[in-house]
Parts: sequence; C-alpha cells; structure tokens
Amino acid sequence: RASLDGKYVGLQYYNNTGLDVSGRVPSAVPEYFVLDLSASQRFIFRHTALSVTVNMGNLADRRYYAYAYDYGVYPAAPRSWTVGLRLEVL
Repeated sequence: RASLDGKYVGLQYYNNTGLDVSGRVPSAVPEYFVLDLSASQRFIFRHTALSVTVNMGNLADRRYYAYAYDYGVYPAAPRSWTVGLRLEVL
C-alpha cells in the first residue's frame, strides 16, 4: 500500500499589524506546498506477521518556513526518512 499526501499552507502573518518591528517590511511567512510519500507492506511467516513502513517527508525537498516571529523565522525540516517495523504473533 502506498500513499502520496500534499499539504498547502497559504500566506501566514505572524503578528496583528502586518508589518515587522521596523514597521516597513510585511510580516508574513510565504505560502508553501509539500508532498509526503509513504509505503507499507505486510509479510506473513507461519504464525508471525511483519509489517514494514517507509515514510518520506517533504518529497521534493522544498525549503520553506514552518513559522516565524517578530525577529526571525524557523525553517522547516528538509527531506526526511523514517522506517517502521511491526512484529505480530498470530
């Protein structure tokens, strides 16, 4: 089983004035769109089942800001991988 998930986040303002602390620069984090991919497979061996799951976050390795505050921004994570294993006794 595999899935591809997309997430779009529009322009985000990080204060109520719409401007940064200087009062001249818009206080907004740009919009972004990221894709995440996951795949899993279940294998059965006699009385045991093994499930393997692989996830890739930020598939296109987009650079974007997760959030911001008046004095800076926090970049979001680059492309990342996770692998999960689950063993079941049937």
